[in-house]
Amino acid sequence: MMQYDIAGLTVFTTAGPGPDYGNFIKENADGPAADRIFRIDFCRPAEFSVPESREFTINQEQFSVSKTDGGFLFKANVPDCGDSRSVAQQPAILYVDKKYTSASAVPGCGLEHLLRLAIESRLILEDKITFHSSCINTPLGAVCFTGPSGTGKSTRAAALCRAMKDTGFSLISGDRPLLDCRTPAAFGMPWDGKEGVHLSVKAPLHSILAVRRLDECADADRHESLDRLDEKDSYKNTVSQTFLPMWDTDLAVRAMSNLKKLLAQTCVYRAVSGPDEESVMRLWKLIN
Repeated sequence: MMQYDIAGLTVFTTAGPGPDYGNFIKENADGPAADRIFRIDFCRPAEFSVPESREFTINQEQFSVSKTDGGFLFKANVPDCGDSRSVAQQPAILYVDKKYTSASAVPGCGLEHLLRLAIESRLILEDKITFHSSCINTPLGAVCFTGPSGTGKSTRAAALCRAMKDTGFSLISGDRPLLDCRTPAAFGMPWDGKEGVHLSVKAPLHSILAVRRLDECADADRHESLDRLDEKDSYKNTVSQTFLPMWDTDLAVRAMSNLKKLLAQTCVYRAVSGPDEESVMRLWKLIN
């Protein structure tokens, strides 16, 4: 039995969930609190039949979910998967109990994505949310650059880290950090975007920056700026970037409640800058 520590949640599994979890192996085998455990067992395809399901797409990954009396049955929907008789080339299946405390998995295409969905869902019950952003650690604490795909949040975060690498700036997560909503903090996770950063790190959360590009502004306003958003605009700019498990209405409502709890303690700004180091440095001076 292998153990992993993911933002304080102990994950027990009978097989390694993937190479990206290497930094999260739990060295201290002391027993965790009974309510902070997620167990993953692996089984054979014959043990499951897939009932009528709904299709979902999260982070460009397609999957289907069936609701059962005891929980949820996930099936990966991976293009070109299933054309081979090899188990590894069949769509993965994952059954999760309705309290998100344990899962049974059939290995196959897309399994890592299904495991991520299950663990992210479980962490919502720990007053945490997965937040689509590029998150960096700074001397002030963690700062999340967020916005729709293509906004340039990763580009700006990377530029700031390069410009300030000698003063302790570093990347926590390039795509999907976990945010603690009780005592605002950011965690690195075993999954990430193109940066491939999978670090087991934690930093207090300083702020969230809703990124806007300079070229989106009128000529008169085309300069670096930082404006704090009110409660309504803070929620509007962050809820669309928050992982919401829409197959489970109660859990999705819990995630939105977690987000509101976080925003009550965290500054959210509209941050306008260019993608280059000089421009993000001027933006940083407004924050600092």
